[in-house]
Amino acid sequence: MAANSAPVSGTYGNASVVPGQGTTVTPSPVATDNGTIATIAASAPAPFAGTFSGNPVSLTAGLVAMEKFDAAAVARLNALADRARRGIERAITETGASACITGAGSMFRVHMKAKAPTNYRESYASPEETRRLRTLLAYLSDEGFVLINSGSSALSTPMGEAEID
Repeated sequence: MAANSAPVSGTYGNASVVPGQGTTVTPSPVATDNGTIATIAASAPAPFAGTFSGNPVSLTAGLVAMEKFDAAAVARLNALADRARRGIERAITETGASACITGAGSMFRVHMKAKAPTNYRESYASPEETRRLRTLLAYLSDEGFVLINSGSSALSTPMGEAEID
């Protein structure tokens, strides 16, 4: 990326990268990027694909996110995840559900098992556990919470105590 100042979000024309060749994405003629990004060149010596591959907006967003993700942000996010895990454990206890939660840092996973698995084989869900997890996920989705089909979740920096509680 060649830039004359720090990158900012902007509008860029569509471009494609042909394997073994390259391309240049130039900001649109309208000054939607404040004139800060001169060009972005992407070269693809091998197959090159992906939703965000070489996308200047995604690259800029990723750069800004990483600049803001300092030690304080990590500590805050991990503390939120601890709060979430404690809340989920409390809900499991209060309802008497045969479930548990595992996780570390900003991630966690709900298991439909009475005891937390300690290895991959133990974490494999039985058909009954899978049915119960699907029921839980459907309920959570209806309430505005998103966990992937394994019951896993990762918190993100825009989240706060309001989203966790």
